[in-house]
Amino acid sequence: MTIAAALLAAAIQAHAQDIMQTEKWEMQISEIGHMSRLVFKDKEKNDTIPFFGTAGKAGPSFYVRSGGKDTVATWRQAGKRTWTSSLFGIACTLEYMEHTGNPAFKVTMENRSHVTFQPQKAGLKTGIDTYMDKYPDWFGKISRP
Repeated sequence: MTIAAALLAAAIQAHAQDIMQTEKWEMQISEIGHMSRLVFKDKEKNDTIPFFGTAGKAGPSFYVRSGGKDTVATWRQAGKRTWTSSLFGIACTLEYMEHTGNPAFKVTMENRSHVTFQPQKAGLKTGIDTYMDKYPDWFGKISRP
């Protein structure tokens, strides 16, 4: 393999979605660490959970509100289905996994600074689009990353 071909293959792989799946569900993880789609499979029809693909709403996302302003951390891939980020000295790790046969993710946070962390607010945005003007608008809603 030439150096150019190896670099091209690495670039394509770095921007590909990761897909976790079983017979009962499929979860797509975007190249930047957010969930882009979750489908629960059924014999009659599938149930698709819509996720935001826009900045500031996509998830899971770690955010901190300080001085009246929300700051959203950027995930960096640290391994297979593992992502890390850091804001204001708080290190955050996101791991996608299967737990008891279901799709899951685990988030751990650690204060690595020498200062007490006292934001106005801190949290994890799931990225699930639950907005609905009227019933049953939520069904069939598809979110694109």
